[in-house]
Amino acid sequence: MSHPSDILAIGAGPTAPSPPWFKCPDTLTILRVVIKNKQGGLVELPFVKYALLDNTPMILGTKGCEEAIYGHKLKVLPAPPLPWMTTWDDGELDLLVTNYPFNFALNTALFCMGDPSVLRDIYRFHQAYLCLMALKQEGKSL
Repeated sequence: MSHPSDILAIGAGPTAPSPPWFKCPDTLTILRVVIKNKQGGLVELPFVKYALLDNTPMILGTKGCEEAIYGHKLKVLPAPPLPWMTTWDDGELDLLVTNYPFNFALNTALFCMGDPSVLRDIYRFHQAYLCLMALKQEGKSL
């Protein structure tokens, strides 16, 4: 929430500002800029835009064209769950993390690279780790 001391610019006029300002839509995913008025009540500013100020992502809000501009550091809200996420059957997701010798996701990524030598090298490194672990166990048993 902004305070009157957070004013970034001052002007006068009730008209809508020109783009890149936009009217804040009535959705949960768009942040709103809310300020306290002199009576202590909260006022939601109807127009917002995004900006970088001193390499900090900001959301700016105003009441209209040539009105005071207030700013907040831009924060990310958690995304609401998608409708299909509650009905998704994830019983076979363990197949994606099981190594045969690579899991499905890694194997697909390596295949899409289009270089079979990378797949060979990674397989050798994977086998070298297993050999190292075997030697380590053999060394402990001696």
